[in-house]
Amino acid sequence: MTNPKRKKLVHIYPASGGNNVLYISTIVKALESNFEQVAFVSSVSPLKQKFLKRWLHPFTDRFKANGYITGIIRYPIRFIEFISVFAGIYFYCISKKVDYLNLSTATLLPVELNFVKALKRKNIKVIYTVHDAEQFAVGYKRMSADKRKTFYNVFNYIIVHNEFSKTYLEENFSVNSKVFLSFPFPPMNLAEINVSRYKRSQFERTFLFIGAFKKEKGYNVLLQAWQEIFGKNDSPHKAKLILAGQLPKGIEFLVDKNMPLPNNVTIITRFLSDEEYIDFVNNADIVVLPYIVGTNSAVLSTSVSMGKVIITSDIPSLKTHPLVLKENIVKANSVESLRDKIVEFLELTNIELEHKKKLQQEQFDKYTQIFNTQTQIAFKELV
Repeated sequence: MTNPKRKKLVHIYPASGGNNVLYISTIVKALESNFEQVAFVSSVSPLKQKFLKRWLHPFTDRFKANGYITGIIRYPIRFIEFISVFAGIYFYCISKKVDYLNLSTATLLPVELNFVKALKRKNIKVIYTVHDAEQFAVGYKRMSADKRKTFYNVFNYIIVHNEFSKTYLEENFSVNSKVFLSFPFPPMNLAEINVSRYKRSQFERTFLFIGAFKKEKGYNVLLQAWQEIFGKNDSPHKAKLILAGQLPKGIEFLVDKNMPLPNNVTIITRFLSDEEYIDFVNNADIVVLPYIVGTNSAVLSTSVSMGKVIITSDIPSLKTHPLVLKENIVKANSVESLRDKIVEFLELTNIELEHKKKLQQEQFDKYTQIFNTQTQIAFKELV
């Protein structure tokens, strides 16, 4: 039953130009009976729900979505957009008498800290969602450790999706354990925006690595494992490996010249549209997450939602994840462990593989129910 005196909760989620918008929309839906909510998202969000306000980055997100190269001019324009929209959201929160604001970003910019302090002066309680507690070495320039400590400790509440993130923030940034709102990573169902134009082939078993090529994601481990299986061209298995995603700025994707890749490897290094992302997932049988470091993975959730089997490493945030089946876990940063697991999947019959896909789909359905319940429990204090 809907609470007639619901408190007002606003979310800000800039990383929502593609299927990532499913992250915030899933949270909003889980809390809709308890809060009156609005989520500010990218101007190019593929979802058009009443509760989504597509304010963020009206120019630069469209340039990126249309494949335009804007060069160095993109960054100052983006920063102006960022400040302008945050100013607009500030006045929106004041005029609408908002109770809570959830800042769900990973940029950690000083302007965000000033924004949060300004909201607190208006008695609005602020929440921060941690996406990468242990940050990747490449990507946006971050705050220093000291400034991050100040940043994290200014919030009334901090959302985490696993115990690893909570422990990491407590130990490294002295965050008080009482501020945490803990609930699972949202189950992101790609079927909600399934714009796929492709029907996959049944003749080859397809393995997929998808996402930005950051070294912490272990793509080099996957390539070495694949090379050990198919490098001599005498494997009896018919399979292919696809690696697709964007190269972080300033990073070159290097393949060891002494390790020539087999012909059944395809590498695509560019920004992927939603259509392309969904096509790649649809075309895959097994999605591989050989991560060495990481706290959350949208690839895991979206891939399982489409009925794909997952092979993942045993990093803390993944080995205990409800969507990960224990029998599909390999040792992180181990070529041998990943190689053996890939061979195991190559040797499965089609019937056995389809059974594994069915198990993964059942896991997703159960996980969705768990997520809704635990998210409501996490926010009970705020209600």
